[in-house]
Parts: sequence; structure tokens; C-alpha cells
Amino acid sequence: MTETELEYFARPGPATDLSDYSELIDALPSDPKALAQVVRGLILHDGVAALQGLSFSAERRADRNRVGAATTLEGVLAVDGSPLTVERPVERRMLGYCYHFAYKRA
Repeated sequence: MTETELEYFARPGPATDLSDYSELIDALPSDPKALAQVVRGLILHDGVAALQGLSFSAERRADRNRVGAATTLEGVLAVDGSPLTVERPVERRMLGYCYHFAYKRA
């Protein structure tokens, strides 16, 4: 792979660009396991919510349709504006699907 290709793939794309949220992102752990734990404290998988018998308003259920890292982060903060390192109770987490857990930090 050429240097130009490596540089291209090292930059965030439209779906993963979080540059508008750099202050919030910089406060997150860089360790993948620790970061995964943070995400699990911000987003509740729709299937897990159903298994737990939790119900959400139509507006909250619409968060499942968010696509891209920035809109997902906006959804998390709209439900609870606490720092991202603060684990939310399940009823204050954004409702999402598998792909909401899959974004990685560059």
C-alpha cells in the first residue's frame, strides 16, 4: 500500500468524522476494552431493552435510525447531556442497534 493510500484510510470519512466533538472524544479512554465499556454505558441495544420489558416513546425509538458516528453521539447527548464517561441508567441511554456499537475512534 502506498503512503497516499495509507493517509487516505487513516482519515475519518463522512460516517466516522467526529471532529466537531473533539473535546468530548479526547476525554475518552484509548484502550479498546475501556472504550467499549463506555459505549455500553451510553447506548442500550433495542433487543436488550425488549428482553428487559422496557418501552420507549416513538421519539426515543427513532434514535435506532441514526446513521453515522456524529448523529449517534448527538442522540446520546440529547437523551442525557452528562459527560460521555458517565454511565447512564438504562432508561437514559440512547436506544440503538448493533451498528451503533461498532464505530471506532481513529
